[in-house]
Amino acid sequence: MMPRLDFFLILIAALALLFPGISCSRVTNTTAIDVYDGFETPNLSNVWDTDKFVPGAVQMQTNIVRAGHSAAKITVHAKDKFEAGINGNNDSERAELSEAEDLISRWDFTAT
Repeated sequence: MMPRLDFFLILIAALALLFPGISCSRVTNTTAIDVYDGFETPNLSNVWDTDKFVPGAVQMQTNIVRAGHSAAKITVHAKDKFEAGINGNNDSERAELSEAEDLISRWDFTAT
């Protein structure tokens, strides 16, 4: 039984190589976007969304770094950014660094 499975796997791989233009997904050709941020500039780059923290909560600092010369420091103070609980969850206060809305991938969505 195994040789037959191996045969079908090889056949599928060969067909994939013969017909590279056929795809099961709806991927469109887009221009690549560099979303890397090493936090080496004085301010956050535009790959980050700033609506989940108050001004001044995210700062660049040089005291503690993983790589390079600087890193982001996120500070949370009481009553900085209130977020109401949903579906019975507790309310929270937070400072969150998240990707800019334009960089979040969406299922079954094609940008225009």
